[in-house]
Amino acid sequence: MELVDFIRLIVPAEGAYFVLVKQGEQFASTPHARVEDMARQLNKAGRTRDVYFAPASFKPSGTKAVARTQANVLWLRALWLDMDVGPDKPYKALAEAQDALVQFCRILGIGPS
Repeated sequence: MELVDFIRLIVPAEGAYFVLVKQGEQFASTPHARVEDMARQLNKAGRTRDVYFAPASFKPSGTKAVARTQANVLWLRALWLDMDVGPDKPYKALAEAQDALVQFCRILGIGPS
């Protein structure tokens, strides 16, 4: 599977997409209008740096720079969760986190797809 095909499985079909390239302790964030351009930058920058991409698409803003903000999210293809488990974390044990996730899904009436 090519990288561009993998990305198409994750990101929505429309909107602006972001690639993040680690530069020291900071990240340079670049918007892309096409998934192909996003994959090209990930492949090129990923040879020498840590690279990431946003799994959401964002509202294009015409002539202004696109902003990668929560308020600017256009589409998501999945619900992403980060559940911290450990002695000094909100969930002390994996079973506790799993129970909370099951309860969350029941309340919303959703399940895995």
